[in-house]
Amino acid sequence: MTTTSRECEVESKIVREVIAAATVDWQPDEYDHSLERHDLRKALRVCAWIAWFIHNSRQVLWKRWTCEYATTVSESAGQKP
Repeated sequence: MTTTSRECEVESKIVREVIAAATVDWQPDEYDHSLERHDLRKALRVCAWIAWFIHNSRQVLWKRWTCEYATTVSESAGQKP
């Protein structure tokens, strides 16, 4: 009869915890629904467009704020009291 060592039991416990963490209840989201309805190429294009749009919208907001701030500061500096 073979016996398990303490190290094997610890390793076995770690493996069981990892497997349990990987098998949590999975809930589909909008991206999963898109993958089910369309082929991979179209889904990737849509996701890339979304990422591009978010990136550009954040950049525009930042540039708009800094330009407005710079314009306001330069106008107020040029005015005489």
